[in-house]
Amino acid sequence: MKKGVLRGAALSDDGMEQAGMGIGVGDYDLDGHLICSQTHFADDANILYHNDGKQISRTLRDPRA
Repeated sequence: MKKGVLRGAALSDDGMEQAGMGIGVGDYDLDGHLICSQTHFADDANILYHNDGKQISRTLRDPRA
C-alpha cells in the first residue's frame, strides 16, 4: 500500500482507503497512450487514469450515478 499511497492510487479524494478489485488497460481514445481504469467495491468510486503523454489525470466515476 505504501507505493499506492505515494502514487495516488490507494486513497480516495477524501483520504479513505480503497480496495482495488481490478484494472483494465488500453488506448480507448487511440492517441497512442495507455489509460488505466481501476474498479473498487460497490460503494467506492471507480477511477480512470487518463494519460495524455505529458501527465496522468484522475477522473472519479461514481457507481451510484
